[in-house]
Amino acid sequence: MIEKDKVHNAAADLTKVGAEVYDICVSRGLDPDALKIRNLREKENLSQRMIAKIVNFLKLEENLCEYFDAFQKNYQEQKRAAKIAYEKAMALYRELKPAEGFLGDNFNSGVDRLDDFVSFFGVESEDEIQKKAQRIPALFKTQNQTKVNQLLLQVWLRKGEIECAKRSFPTFRREKLQEWLDNGEWHANLNNPEYFISLPAKFAEMGICLLLLPYLQKTVYGSVQWIEQTPVVMVSDRERDLATAWVTLFHEIGHVLRHGNRLALDHEIAAVATARETKIEREANESVNRYLFKSDNLRKIIFSAKKRDDIKAVVNMAISCNVNDLFVGYWMRKAQFRPKEATRIKVQFR
Repeated sequence: MIEKDKVHNAAADLTKVGAEVYDICVSRGLDPDALKIRNLREKENLSQRMIAKIVNFLKLEENLCEYFDAFQKNYQEQKRAAKIAYEKAMALYRELKPAEGFLGDNFNSGVDRLDDFVSFFGVESEDEIQKKAQRIPALFKTQNQTKVNQLLLQVWLRKGEIECAKRSFPTFRREKLQEWLDNGEWHANLNNPEYFISLPAKFAEMGICLLLLPYLQKTVYGSVQWIEQTPVVMVSDRERDLATAWVTLFHEIGHVLRHGNRLALDHEIAAVATARETKIEREANESVNRYLFKSDNLRKIIFSAKKRDDIKAVVNMAISCNVNDLFVGYWMRKAQFRPKEATRIKVQFR
């Protein structure tokens, strides 16, 4: 199987002046080899002396000297333009390359891999891909200190649109989501990766499109976007850690319940509250604190215990507050407090 070009170089499609001479010879029933010009078909430039020799060989009345001279000049101009376009397209492809796995089998019929991305985005040209990336809401750009790649983030969001469109969902039922939160079924399965991975089917019954996706570098832990009236909740396996996945999910649930039909993109989930955090992010974090951490005290005690190297204080806090060891370990790793001793369960989405 021939490997597809990453980006097709249009210069390869241009006709060189030597190839034009060759074709004219053949069309007139003449043997091009009689010209005794080595590698004639690969010639990009012909000297005036060589052109005169060819014109004399063809024995045509037309003034072909000017024709061949103009032909090779035009070729060089087109070649330069093709090189500029190729380098620009390659730069775009290199930026998108980490997301090739998101194309799947449905987007592989383009002339090259970049053309597959054009199909993935549902646009007419690669220029439109960049324009879509520039329309990411400014809210997200100002929320986080870590640099996020806007093109890859657009791939992430587009993947949500595509996967959501593959099936129909019932009307979103807010009360069903709240019922699931309150009945505690999830609490009994916090340490069960299989249960977490099964949640998309359960959420679909509530009218929520829950997508568990591999982490795409330089993007986000999770996001919420609404497609028509369906909330599309996307959770990545960044850090490949079950506790992080739960935290991300509950953060996004907080957005769904409290902020309704708006876009939310979360890079630093459950971060320490600062003046830079927006009101909606603090509100979404309240959902995490309420259901998973019981309060914000766990974080505070772990960071404080780190200063004193007091692991007993952490253990006692977890017991008294009935916090799952999974989330104690989560904050111990965040605080870099005996991270090797912290409980951790791996999870990976495909």
